[in-house]
Amino acid sequence: MLSSSVAVAEFGEALSACRAVTADEARLSCYDAIALGAPTASWSGANGSETFPIAVDGPASLRIRHDDAVLVGSLNAPDGELLRNLHLAGPGTLRTRISESGSYIVTISATGRWSARLDADPSNNAGAP
Repeated sequence: MLSSSVAVAEFGEALSACRAVTADEARLSCYDAIALGAPTASWSGANGSETFPIAVDGPASLRIRHDDAVLVGSLNAPDGELLRNLHLAGPGTLRTRISESGSYIVTISATGRWSARLDADPSNNAGAP
């Protein structure tokens, strides 16, 4: 919720900036950034492999954006058990929901640049790790 005229002005400027983006995918990413606000945590990398731990306290959403040809990865339990494969063929965004609190390990291998963000997700998605 926006609580001041400064926040309202900044929100309006952000919307105007997104409207000016001509490429569909980039414009949607711009609007997503406004709607999502600050992430709980974020990571980024390029041309290689990265492994990082994440800690989730309640439902969360992991979003990964990629700008090149290939991104593959996994969401694993701390003991290494594979919970979910993560992959993008070409530029784009993938989102995976994590419904259970706990510790996880994310591995990403990609060509080009990628970024990941973890956001609190108030929706309850029973059955998904």
